[in-house]
Amino acid sequence: MLNVPSVPFFKGKATTISILTEINCILCVTKGFQPSAVYREQALKQLDALMQYNAHGIIWDLRNAEVIGKEEQDWTINEWHPRAFALGYRRGAIIVPESVFGQLSVKKIVSQIQPNKGGEEVKTQYFSDIPAAYQWIKVELAELVQTLCS
Repeated sequence: MLNVPSVPFFKGKATTISILTEINCILCVTKGFQPSAVYREQALKQLDALMQYNAHGIIWDLRNAEVIGKEEQDWTINEWHPRAFALGYRRGAIIVPESVFGQLSVKKIVSQIQPNKGGEEVKTQYFSDIPAAYQWIKVELAELVQTLCS
């Protein structure tokens, strides 16, 4: 696991969300299959965390997550992502699901996310563990904040 300062934000049926306070990033850990209502509840909580903490990055630990339904994939691409982008989301680190169907779901979502109207994109990287994802996003967020402050 990761031994860094964090604040619990949300605990749902299949997902926990924490704020990694040292780098002001969201950590979202998901397990199993999430029916539509459960998936959307946790996704909306991610938006709440982005807004409340003015965070620019999310680490998704999806190792134990299952397939994401087609409707939820479309909703994430067309509804969640534009809202997250408007709130400042710019960096995503994904710990790849062990389930092949989970992997396909995640990769489909990421591949179909379009740049915002100004052409700015979100950087997303795939990882096999949280420490590697944390190190990458820590550097990325530091550079992003420096760019935003310039």
